[in-house]
Amino acid sequence: MPDGIYDGFMPVDTADVHYETRPLQEGLLYIRAYSYVETNQGRWYDYDGTPVYTTVQVTGISGSVTLGAGAGTWIVPEGVRRIRYVLVGRGGDGGSGNYYVPGGGGGGGYFTTGYMDVSPGQSLPWVVPTGQGQGTSLNGIVAQGGRSPGNGMFSRGNNAHYGEGGDGGSGGAAYGGTPGTNGSDGVGVISSVSVGRRGDKETYYMVGIRPGYGQHSTTIGFNGVLYSGGGGAGTKSGNAPGAAGVNGLGNGGNGANHSSLGAGYNGGQGGTGCIYIAWGSSMNDGS
Repeated sequence: MPDGIYDGFMPVDTADVHYETRPLQEGLLYIRAYSYVETNQGRWYDYDGTPVYTTVQVTGISGSVTLGAGAGTWIVPEGVRRIRYVLVGRGGDGGSGNYYVPGGGGGGGYFTTGYMDVSPGQSLPWVVPTGQGQGTSLNGIVAQGGRSPGNGMFSRGNNAHYGEGGDGGSGGAAYGGTPGTNGSDGVGVISSVSVGRRGDKETYYMVGIRPGYGQHSTTIGFNGVLYSGGGGAGTKSGNAPGAAGVNGLGNGGNGANHSSLGAGYNGGQGGTGCIYIAWGSSMNDGS
């Protein structure tokens, strides 16, 4: 702010103008200024040198928007030249159960975040898919969908078990394990299963089974939301389809429960992802 204010006799000396280069935060700004004249004996402040006080309400252009399943074009608001974004892919479907083997969990959708320089009125194409295998995208930036594991399968001939977890933002659980969260792998696995009637059971050992791999970086958005959780594995407590992942969060679908010989049940569908865009103070980075 200037030290001098136009007092009816002389204009502000532009050499005395002070510019605040640090970005101002939104809120009430308190200002104090003096008026003075220059003489050969230095500055004479107006009257008794009492400063003038005032307040200025500092406002900014800020806001946010969440784009759910669908496709379209987002128009950059007036005055906005930089945005921060979160992209979340669709979660992978859970695995189907078959031959006594529950399905593994689908991987959570992949997660990415960053900044983008934009222009007011610019059109940004976006897609948040509902189908598996398609990526969530914003103006050419893509977050891939999580992967589905192979269907649960148990073969008496070669002792093979294909009920592993799907890869993604966070890994899906394999049979007997737990799903990953916040970018971690799924964990744990049961390495054998017993089948048959009581007193006549056979134990088979699993091969080729692993939990799903996560992206090994955080899937918490700058808005504080946890995205991209892995799907849970099915159990042998009964026969039932797997539960779907949560839409909007990109969570993987759960594997199907399966406890008897016969046709399998489908795993749950992966949850749809989303796009979150913020600008101004809503970017939560102090800018």
